[in-house]
Amino acid sequence: NDVNALAVAEHWFGAGRGVADFLALSIGRGVGLGMILNGRLYRGSGGGAGEFGHTVVKLDGPLCACGKRGCLEALISDGALMQQAAAALGRPVSIEEMVQLGLRGDAQMAAIFREAAETLGVAVANLVNVLNPALIIVGGEGMRAGSLILDRFRAALREHSFGSLA
Repeated sequence: NDVNALAVAEHWFGAGRGVADFLALSIGRGVGLGMILNGRLYRGSGGGAGEFGHTVVKLDGPLCACGKRGCLEALISDGALMQQAAAALGRPVSIEEMVQLGLRGDAQMAAIFREAAETLGVAVANLVNVLNPALIIVGGEGMRAGSLILDRFRAALREHSFGSLA
């Protein structure tokens, strides 16, 4: 699992060095989660822990590749964002073009990224409420849109986390 490898690498060499409890979140083609809890990689009883992208966040949401509706991944992955942009623009668009348009002030692209950031912030707030990690590391190719999403993500995370847990 690439996100578990990311979590271990962050624990050994990166921002998670010396941190006993943190989450490594990867966004882009999908949405993945690696967890270091009590100083160790948490894999769950069968090794499948971290399928965060398949957390249902919108009951009547779009169909996900896993067969369920409303998964986080079906709402905020690069593919999901490109579908939203294509519907808004009336033509296919790459994620790179979306980012460039958003950075240049295109209101439709900015709104798509803002909504994705809000959805991600709410979902991660639920993780914070359950696990109370000391740190959340967000990475992956989806961070190419970081300047378009991070402020709204952080605000939603704070807004939807319990008390001072965020």
